[in-house]
Amino acid sequence: MFTGDEPAALGTVISADGYILTKASELHGGARCRFKDGRELPATLVGIHDEHDLAMLKVDAGDLVPVDWKADALPALGSFLVTVGLADEPEAIGVVSATTRKPRSCAA
Repeated sequence: MFTGDEPAALGTVISADGYILTKASELHGGARCRFKDGRELPATLVGIHDEHDLAMLKVDAGDLVPVDWKADALPALGSFLVTVGLADEPEAIGVVSATTRKPRSCAA
């Protein structure tokens, strides 16, 4: 995602017809999306979910590859995780080193 000439945030394609999810607080002014194939398309703001800092954008495209959600599959201990970046190389690589745990609330 770009605002002006500056990179603003990463986005996730959620449908082939051009819906993209991104971080709302990073969008300042008009947005455009740059895709891995080099295309750049202007994006229209569809809506914002303030509580989770999400923005839904729409680009004029019909051939995008959406993310494949795997909500019921948690990575096992020892699994490698990769954070994507704007370039072909990952931003970060890590290993799952703890099981999922519930947050505790503390009374003061």
